[in-house]
Amino acid sequence: MGSNFKFGYNFFNYTPVASSEDTGKPALNLKDYAHLVRHFRTLVKTEVTITCNFGSAKTLKGVLLNDVNFTDAYIEGSSNGSSWTYSVHLTITEDKGRKRYGIYAPLTAFSYQYFRIRITAQDPVARYPDTALSVFRIGTLCLCQSELEFTRNPSYPYNRLFLKSEPLINKFLSGGREKISTGDLIHWEGDFSFDLAEIDVIEDEILEFNAVIDQVDYMVFFENRGNNSKSYLCQKDTIPEINESSNNIMDTGKFELTEVI
Repeated sequence: MGSNFKFGYNFFNYTPVASSEDTGKPALNLKDYAHLVRHFRTLVKTEVTITCNFGSAKTLKGVLLNDVNFTDAYIEGSSNGSSWTYSVHLTITEDKGRKRYGIYAPLTAFSYQYFRIRITAQDPVARYPDTALSVFRIGTLCLCQSELEFTRNPSYPYNRLFLKSEPLINKFLSGGREKISTGDLIHWEGDFSFDLAEIDVIEDEILEFNAVIDQVDYMVFFENRGNNSKSYLCQKDTIPEINESSNNIMDTGKFELTEVI
């Protein structure tokens, strides 16, 4: 499968301050992880910054920009809020399965009091199925203080679905029926498992994954296979059973994950 699956968790509870903000779609919506469509929106498409003062230096392992309408931005860090000595350039692409733009950016050596996203001046891109806005938007912004990466990837198959909400169906006495749309937002679901895995290599990582991320917790699942848009704000739906099939060899049940929208 290429590079190994990553999971970002333990989200930092930040207070965002935007240089441009639509008061009807405020920056605080960036932390509303359960409601993607509420989102944050600017008033311009010129350069915009979203800044967080952590109060003291904090270590971040990764950042998720979820459901955005721009393709060029920077993650920046500062010890004083004026000199931005840490900078990571982001080129954001569309996830074809969900028809949404987003990115998970693993960070190296980020330990700063001030964090910001800097969106460069650009024309916003369209968000399916709507035409492009004349301002910027971000669905959610997740600042991950912890990250777990499996030493080896799960076994094939790795299954995923891209689903729209099921329509409502009215059935008439005449025998006819009517389908009513309940929305056009596409969400991701996926599952994977381990087969014939070495216990001394992978079991502790699976136990850690089960222990530190509860089923009610939000986490970021990042495929980490060369496409940073393949990153999902999701929750666990199962706690897989571990089956020891022979000496130092184990299998697991399915890890089932569902994107939160």
